[in-house]
Amino acid sequence: MFLDQKIYTIGLLKDKNDIPGVQNYTNGWLVILPTYVDLEKKEAILKFLKSIFTALNVDIENTLVLEEDFVKHNHLGILNKYIPLKNILVFGVNTSNIGLKFDLTKYQFYSLSSYSILLADGLDAIEGNVLFKKALWQAIKEKV
Repeated sequence: MFLDQKIYTIGLLKDKNDIPGVQNYTNGWLVILPTYVDLEKKEAILKFLKSIFTALNVDIENTLVLEEDFVKHNHLGILNKYIPLKNILVFGVNTSNIGLKFDLTKYQFYSLSSYSILLADGLDAIEGNVLFKKALWQAIKEKV
């Protein structure tokens, strides 16, 4: 089950199977979250994330969810060599920490290489802010 899924951080990739959760990854969606130390907060964030994907009618079980620390060491270019990226949602993570050397305007998809990427506020901020929720919904509903 999605909420029981561990989110790992490891060193540089040697092959596709080094990517945590890749066995279930079939829908082209990648979510990048901050690295959470507080497990209760992490669980609450994952529940909110699941509700977003449920509203979009996208199976979260087939979505790859990675933490910032993992992507910091295995940036998007490396990940894209191993798995087909289609849509990437980045919540509360600085673009420089995921291998991008430029800033993105929040709540707007950008086409890069073979995938689209959207930068947004952290899920905890979005959950408590109607304007952020609306901006996120407007942006991602176009992708499903």
